[in-house]
Amino acid sequence: MPEVEVVRLPANVDTDAIVPGPYLRLPNREILPHLFENLDPGLRERLGPGTVIWAGPSFGCGSSRESAAACLRMTGIEAVIAPSFGWIFYRNAVNVGLAVYRVLEPCPVEDGGRIHLDPAAGEVVAAGRRLAIRNRHGVAMDILAAGGLVPYLKARGDVHAS
Repeated sequence: MPEVEVVRLPANVDTDAIVPGPYLRLPNREILPHLFENLDPGLRERLGPGTVIWAGPSFGCGSSRESAAACLRMTGIEAVIAPSFGWIFYRNAVNVGLAVYRVLEPCPVEDGGRIHLDPAAGEVVAAGRRLAIRNRHGVAMDILAAGGLVPYLKARGDVHAS
């Protein structure tokens, strides 16, 4: 069970806050430095391996821009945890292999605090509390375990490598 640092975000962070509109025509690698720049210009630098975003409800609401999920995955973060997600963002995240976990309880640690994330056991351990991951079963989790939709389909033999 890896220990990770929590980056806390508020409720209703929409995809425009994740990837600002003026950068949508750029390749994802060029969008990366601009993630969250209108919400918190220093936030992008805090994201990477060993970190998770723990947001309030409706993370990723708004438009259908796949680049929001794809760019978050490119940062190397371990997961996004929230009580709920914008439906299109959730599916985009699963499809690109960005781990997204529904935990209904509010985050019990401060920004920068540490938690243990254990998707296999279906829980997050934070401040001595065991919190259930609500979406730990089903095809979406199988797709995440495979690393995204394309690897999942390739493993099933539904897509052939070119």
